[in-house]
Amino acid sequence: MRRKTIALIPARLGSKGLKQKNILDIGTLPMFVYSILAARGVPEIDDVYVSSEAETVLQLAIQYGARPLRRPEEFATDRASTEQVVQHFLDEVSCSTVVLIQPTSPMLLPCDLKEGLELYKTRTYQSIFSAYKTYDMLVWDEEGMYPLNYDPKLRGRRQDRRRGLLVENGAFYIFSLSGFKKTRCRLHGRIGYYEMPFWRSFQVDDKIDMDNIRTLMTSVG
Repeated sequence: MRRKTIALIPARLGSKGLKQKNILDIGTLPMFVYSILAARGVPEIDDVYVSSEAETVLQLAIQYGARPLRRPEEFATDRASTEQVVQHFLDEVSCSTVVLIQPTSPMLLPCDLKEGLELYKTRTYQSIFSAYKTYDMLVWDEEGMYPLNYDPKLRGRRQDRRRGLLVENGAFYIFSLSGFKKTRCRLHGRIGYYEMPFWRSFQVDDKIDMDNIRTLMTSVG
């Protein structure tokens, strides 16, 4: 049997930060639809599933070319983990590689997923995550107000602070079925990363994020 690569988009209707954010329009499309279109633009992805508890989301998924997977209510709460959603998906769908796409990252492009899959396969990783790279971050603990990664008395020059930092942007993860079964974690085994530009790494969590994404997508569209 041929090994299948399947995209999974978890898109529940409920949300604390921004009500029903996954189906709010950005431009002319509901936000989560951009994830469907990105996945459908990659020939290496055999099928695209949307997991949701809401009929509204599932019908939209069908409309834009994805397969619907009804999620039990217990996995559609604020306390349910993404790993639980992945496990439910894998209990229902047969595949060897999962491309987990977060619908809150509408700037994701098909080329990101395609290049991520090429990296995953050619470098023999068991899992990879999308990230942006940054330098020279001086990080503080907000509650205790103390520096986490430098001494203010030995600040040094910016030119000398050359250590690169990877920040998971949450846009997508690629991982093996076998590794997930063993670890129950999306990141396992030999882990790699796919670098996306910072300006396409924004996630939508609240109204300010949504307004910013709309502005950004209008300016580049």
